Amino acid sequence: MKYLPEEDIIVALSSPLGSGAIAIIRVSGRACLTLINPLLKKTLDADDARRARFNEFCAAGSGAAVDQVVTTYFKAPASYTGEDLVEISCHCNPLIIERIIGEIVHRGARVAEPGEFTFRAFMNGKMDLSQAEAVAGIINARSRQSLTQSLRHLEGRLSERIFAIREQILGFLALIEISLDFSEEEIEVLPLDELKIRLTETIAQIERLLDTYDYGRLLQEGIKLLILG
Repeated sequence: MKYLPEEDIIVALSSPLGSGAIAIIRVSGRACLTLINPLLKKTLDADDARRARFNEFCAAGSGAAVDQVVTTYFKAPASYTGEDLVEISCHCNPLIIERIIGEIVHRGARVAEPGEFTFRAFMNGKMDLSQAEAVAGIINARSRQSLTQSLRHLEGRLSERIFAIREQILGFLALIEISLDFSEEEIEVLPLDELKIRLTETIAQIERLLDTYDYGRLLQEGIKLLILG
């Protein structure tokens, strides 16, 4: 995987490219306000957190207006990435989008790699791995069933099942360690037969969870079908 410096300020278009009403550009990083404020007619500060403000995006140097925009500041850690983050809602014209991103990059940001905002969210503890994968699943869903499954994963339902199994296994390890510690006193914390039954049940849960993988992959990727006739 390509090395992605976490100290960089990153910028990217977060809505589909093309002509339309509104486009959303995201800027994320520890010092993103310092970088972006010189480009705004109305500067942002901590009091603006989670507030949408009508603003004007201006070119560096000349101060000429690039577009009328709406800026929304999300102060860390209460943002998608867990970092300071600014969303710029501008008119969805490719020329305007390119100009705004270009001005931000010129001031020291870099264009984000695909999935890098979600990667930062994962690294900053805003979501776990299954939820990060669910974001990609939602974006690329080809059917309602696939979308529903990805939404459930994003809500943390898969993570809850995995966490519950993990807690069971840790519990078994604790019981085994206690039994070993008191083996000389012939104290049986949990009968061996009972432990085997519980372990078998946990293994069955893991197998059922693994069985859902192929089904989930079919929902995401679809089925390649050849029709002859």
